[in-house]
Amino acid sequence: MDTSWVLAAFSEVALKRGNRGFFERRLRENVLASLAGLPVAELGVRGRIVIRFSEPVRFAAVAERLSCVLGLSWFAPVIMAGRTLAEVEASVMASLDPGGARSFGV
Repeated sequence: MDTSWVLAAFSEVALKRGNRGFFERRLRENVLASLAGLPVAELGVRGRIVIRFSEPVRFAAVAERLSCVLGLSWFAPVIMAGRTLAEVEASVMASLDPGGARSFGV
C-alpha cells in the first residue's frame, strides 16, 4: 500500500510533565532520522505525530523504520477524505483492495 500521510502516537512521553517538550522534540528528531532518505515534506507533533510525504511511499517501508523508534506506541497510514459522508464513502471505496477487505476503521 502506498501512502502520503502517516499518523503515529506516543505513549510515555505524555507523562513527562515538565520535560514533555524536550521529549517531544527528541522523538520528532528520532522519527525524522528513521525516515532519512524518504521524501518527508512535513512532520508535526501535537499530541500525535503527523507525517506528510511529498510523494507516495510504500507504507511497509515506513512501518519498518518507525518500528525501531523508541516511544512510539502505534502508527498507521492515513487516507485523506472530505468532510461529508459521501466524500468519506468515496474515499473508502476508492482505497479498498479489489480482492475484498475483511474490515476497515474510520
